[in-house]
Amino acid sequence: MKSTATSPGFNLFRLQLDQLEKMLKKASQSKNPALTLYQTPARQILFYLQALSRIYRKIHNEKRFERLRLTFKSIENQLGKIDYYDAFIKEFSKQKNFPETLTNQLKKHYNEELSILNDMLKNDGWLNSKSLKLAEIKEDLKTAKWESELLDRKSVAKMLIKSVNKIKEKYTSGELDFNEIELGVHEFR
Repeated sequence: MKSTATSPGFNLFRLQLDQLEKMLKKASQSKNPALTLYQTPARQILFYLQALSRIYRKIHNEKRFERLRLTFKSIENQLGKIDYYDAFIKEFSKQKNFPETLTNQLKKHYNEELSILNDMLKNDGWLNSKSLKLAEIKEDLKTAKWESELLDRKSVAKMLIKSVNKIKEKYTSGELDFNEIELGVHEFR
């Protein structure tokens, strides 16, 4: 077991969490934190954190890292809902004769999703001055039993090989179909 400070796994998490913390700090100082956070690369950072959690749940304490994955996923999913409506608004706003009623309906849903994210950020402790949620996550990660750099690399490599073999099996059996968006391409991603 390696000390937390020199663990590659811990440092990968810390790098992403530090970036997310800067974005959350900026968001907390704005009138509309959800909108400000949406306008940052926070969603990409949350994808990275989900991926790291997915990897390390197979190597370490499954419950701990699955809990972390779901925590990151909830915020990322909400950012995705905002992005969904924002993309339609932008696309349809370019069209000259697109019905204003429909655009207004999309904007209504967009604002509702922003409101939900604002509530999540506030109620779950993401936006307070001490970043309680991030501090809690970092403390949780510090207590994980991290491996040395060499063992970490080997463990990650083994996990990736198993994952690739599982994908190959699913593809060969027809269970994974790249012509299907949700059960093919999305699952592969």
